Amino acid sequence: MKITLTRRVVAIAAGLLLAATSTQAGVRVVNCDEGDSLQAAIDAGAGSAKNIEIDVFGTCEEDIRITRNGVLIVGDGATVIDGDVRLFNAGATLENLNFTGSSDGLRIIHSRARLRFVNVFGNAGYGIGVSQNGMLVCISCRIEYNVEQGVVLDNGSARLRNTIIEHNGGEGILVTNNGSLDLDGGQVNYHENGAGILATHSSSLKLSDTHIGWADTAGILLGLGSAGSMVNSHVNANANTGVVLENNSAFEVFGGGISWNGQYGALVQSHSTLNIIGAGVDQNGAHGIVVEHDGALFARDGARVFDNWAGDGVQIECRDKESSILLDGPVVDNPSTDVNCPDRDF
Repeated sequence: MKITLTRRVVAIAAGLLLAATSTQAGVRVVNCDEGDSLQAAIDAGAGSAKNIEIDVFGTCEEDIRITRNGVLIVGDGATVIDGDVRLFNAGATLENLNFTGSSDGLRIIHSRARLRFVNVFGNAGYGIGVSQNGMLVCISCRIEYNVEQGVVLDNGSARLRNTIIEHNGGEGILVTNNGSLDLDGGQVNYHENGAGILATHSSSLKLSDTHIGWADTAGILLGLGSAGSMVNSHVNANANTGVVLENNSAFEVFGGGISWNGQYGALVQSHSTLNIIGAGVDQNGAHGIVVEHDGALFARDGARVFDNWAGDGVQIECRDKESSILLDGPVVDNPSTDVNCPDRDF
């Protein structure tokens, strides 16, 4: 009786072990410098539900298509994939890889992609594109020197952590058509043909502990019914204006600052609203904040608008009677001279 029971326990344990190992295929090793194909290694798992893990080395000059879930591709930090990379209805994790090529970098279409320690650089189109409800998670990545935008979220979403987006030909990040961006840490800098971050067509932003700067237009531009918030972040040294809100958009700033921009710290226009809580707006080239075309500004809880360099000394300017402001506390040094708004309220 004891022998029979023991055999049953052993059989059950063996069965569980077999079931567990059957869901995970063995690690495949691809060395592109020796003629191996990364796409062939991905395709070898076609028709199976097993997860695929691939360790890849060298420079892979090929287009890559991923059309299934459970794909893990890991490089050694020097691994380069030189070609178009597309995910369709897929789920993949990519680590310690470099992507470059003659078209867009990574295109994530109705898929989920998790990137860690990934560099996307020198692509002839944008760096990363997410569309059709796709989802990108990017941790400690670099996205730079792409001919068009760094990241495009077109009805897609992204969570970027400690990621640097710099020196791209268009906007650093374009969020459009109900796209969503959650950016924590890192930098969005040096964009010469667009805003650092542009959100439009009912899209949303959530920024924290981030620096946005050195764009040739605005650091952040929200338009066409978009909304967002910025926490303990800085929008500095953009050639024109730090933050622009237009066409029924709204933005909240908690802490941090908007400084050293070439023209205004913030421009709020066409039925848009800016809410500043405990943040500083200073050292900008003209007025600190301009409100026009039925725009609205609310500043409170330690918000400060000061030392901006408008020739008339005005720190906050309303340009029509339809626009309005509400200042709670010593937002400016001298309300009688620093604020020029009809029907203003302090």
